[in-house]
Amino acid sequence: MMIDGIFIYQSITNLNYMMHIHNCLVICCIVLILIENTKCDSLRELVEDDKVGVLGNSTFRRIDYPNGDHYEGEFKDGEKNGKGTFTFADGTKYVGTMKKGLFNGEGVITWKDGSRYEGIFANGDKTEDGTYTFADNTKYVGPYKNGKFHGQGVMIWANGGRYEGNFVSGARTGNGTYYLGDHAQYVGEFKNGQFHGKGAETWPNGDRYEGVFVNGKKTTNGVYYFADGTEYVGTFNGDLFNGEGVMTWKSGDRYEGTFLDGQRTGNGVYYFGDHAQYAGEFKNGDFHGKGVQVWSNGDRYEGVFNNGRKTKNGVFYFADGTKYVGTFKGDLFNGQGMITWTNGDRYEGSFLDGSRTGNGVYHRHTFDVYYGFFLKGRFNGQGMNVYADGKIFIGNWENGKKNGSGKMIFADGNTQEGVWMNDELLN
Repeated sequence: MMIDGIFIYQSITNLNYMMHIHNCLVICCIVLILIENTKCDSLRELVEDDKVGVLGNSTFRRIDYPNGDHYEGEFKDGEKNGKGTFTFADGTKYVGTMKKGLFNGEGVITWKDGSRYEGIFANGDKTEDGTYTFADNTKYVGPYKNGKFHGQGVMIWANGGRYEGNFVSGARTGNGTYYLGDHAQYVGEFKNGQFHGKGAETWPNGDRYEGVFVNGKKTTNGVYYFADGTEYVGTFNGDLFNGEGVMTWKSGDRYEGTFLDGQRTGNGVYYFGDHAQYAGEFKNGDFHGKGVQVWSNGDRYEGVFNNGRKTKNGVFYFADGTKYVGTFKGDLFNGQGMITWTNGDRYEGSFLDGSRTGNGVYHRHTFDVYYGFFLKGRFNGQGMNVYADGKIFIGNWENGKKNGSGKMIFADGNTQEGVWMNDELLN
C-alpha cells in the first residue's frame, strides 16, 4: 500500500510539473505574438535592444530597424524623447532632440550629398529658425511648407549672389531682390526661380533696365538707361536690343528703327541732333545699303553706303542747286564723276578728295570747253581750251590760267606760239 501511495504521489507531482511547463510555453507564445504584431516601439525594444542604459527619467537605447535605419538616443514613456541620433539607411543623419518619436527642437540633419540643415524642427519639419546649406555651400534661411522653401526667405550663393524675397514650393516666386555679387542687382517679380514680370536691373557702372521679363529674359516695353545718358526704348531678345526701338544719345542724336542682336540693323532713321538726318538701311550700327542723308543747310545725298561711307552710284545735291553724280570715298567725291552747276557749267572727269583732280572736261555755260588736266579744281598742266568764238589754245596751264609754253590757233587759221604768264603772251 505504501508503494502504491508513493507512486500515486509522484504521478500527481509529475502532472503538476507538466502543467507548469505547459502554462509557461503558452505565456511565451502570447508574448511573442504581441511583440510581432504590436506597433509600439517599446515592445520591440525589449527584444531588439543591444545597449540599454538609464539617464535620469529617460532610457538610452540603440534600435536597429529591419529597413536599415537605426536610432541611438533617449527614450521616455516608450517613445523617442530627448537627445539622439537617427541614421537613415541611405546615409542621411539627424542629430538633435526628439519628442514623441519626431524631430522636435534643435537639431542638425545631414544628407548623403553633403547638404545640411541646422536649426529648429517642429513635429518632424524644418522651421524658419534654421539654415539649409547645399552641398555647393549655397545657404537658405527662411520658412518651409511641406519640406520646401515657402514664404519670405534669404538665399545666399557661394559666388556672392544673394536673394531676399518670396519662395513658393521651393522656388523664387513673387517679389524679391537678387544681388548678383558685386555685379548687378534685380528688384521685381520672380517665377520658378527666374526674373518674370515687371522688374528693374541695375549694374555697378550705372546702367539700368526697367521693364518686363519673361523666363529670365528682357522682352517688350523695356527701357535701358546707360550711365552716360544714352537711353533705349523698345523690344529685347535676351539681353540684346532686338526689333523696333528708339535710342537717344545725350548729344541729342536719335535713332528710330530696327535692331538686331543689339545693333542698328535693318531700316531706320538717324537724326544728328538738329544738323542732319539719314533714312535708309543699317548694318551693325553703320549706314549700309541704300539711303538718303539730308543736312540742315539743304544739302542732300542719295545713294549707296558701305560700313557708314558713301561709295558708288551716288548723287549729291547741294542746297544751291549744284549736283554731283559719281563715286565717293568716305564723304568725299573720289574717282569718276560729273558735277553740274546751276549756271550751266559742267565738269566730267576725275575727282580726288572732293576736288576736280586728274583728267577731265569742263564745259562752261559760255560754250567754252576745256580738255586736260586739273589740280584742286583748276586747270593745271597740259590742256586744250576751245573758245566759243572758234579759237583754240593748246599748252600749259597753272591755277586756271595759261602759264608756260603754248599755241593759240585762231578761227581764221592764224596762230601764235610762245610763252604765256597769267594768260598774257610774253613774246
